[in-house]
Amino acid sequence: MEIFGKKDFQQLQIIRQMARDLDFDIEIMGGEIVREKDGLAISSRNAYLTSDQRESALSLSRSLHMASRAIAKGEKIPLSLKGK
Repeated sequence: MEIFGKKDFQQLQIIRQMARDLDFDIEIMGGEIVREKDGLAISSRNAYLTSDQRESALSLSRSLHMASRAIAKGEKIPLSLKGK
């Protein structure tokens, strides 16, 4: 069994399909996202981010979470999510 993070969903699906196509006798499992204290996903690629790049990555994640919460509360107008 091999475990790949669910953070890269498309990559996970490609690896699963490749294992099936190549008839590998392994199961590819998707592991839950593990996050740093500040909320950024633990990742070998994220380890190379500068502090400015890290802050940008965090702002994207925070914005998506804020929009998701607004939608869950009933927000239906996409433009109203901008800047929340």
